[in-house]
Amino acid sequence: MYLDLTPFRQSIFILCLSLSVSLFVSQSLYAQDENARPHNGTVNYNIDPDRSILKVFVGRAGLLSEMGHNHIVTNRSISGEIEYTPAPGISTATLTLPVADFIIDDETERQLAGDGYESVPSESDIQGTQDNMLSEGLLDSENHPEIRINISGETYLNSQNIYDVQLAIKDSLITLKLDARTQRDGDILNIDAFFVLSHAQLNLRPFSVLGGMLKVAEQMRFELHLEGTSEK
Repeated sequence: MYLDLTPFRQSIFILCLSLSVSLFVSQSLYAQDENARPHNGTVNYNIDPDRSILKVFVGRAGLLSEMGHNHIVTNRSISGEIEYTPAPGISTATLTLPVADFIIDDETERQLAGDGYESVPSESDIQGTQDNMLSEGLLDSENHPEIRINISGETYLNSQNIYDVQLAIKDSLITLKLDARTQRDGDILNIDAFFVLSHAQLNLRPFSVLGGMLKVAEQMRFELHLEGTSEK
């Protein structure tokens, strides 16, 4: 069938066809990308401490480093709340970590850590590390029983996000920018972060003996997994 259209009618026809194609493509992308959908407001998630964990991998340094051990420090007592707002809104989180609940060298965690953690520290090594960590010179658990963390940033699901983080450790308020991946599955929100920080960044002085011949390494590796369940 032949359409005999004047130039004006041809222009109108092409314009309408273009708008139809554009609308179809937009609707398809809208259906595929949750972040493109209009949000229904903020959703609150409570942190599940049974499914959340912070891991800190602490190395050794100094000329006599072979006399020491690498340590893994874990905390499974994370509490707090996540206020998730679909992009382009700002999501926030407030977390609390009891300092006394940091565990030194959990056997299962050492096995999972792999290379560099094959050695088995003695009970006295573990107790000594625990005492040093909680001492007044480091985390000072007696006077500062909690570490508080505030997080905020624009959250895009299933992708890396950059968050503004404030850490309250002892008398210090430390500001950082950290990457984390955020995923949501029904009523569950998962956040995973992997990062490296120095003692200096946290205003902490690493433990050392023998004039620094054996000491804790300046850099520490962190793994954080948070799982939150939405409020009903």
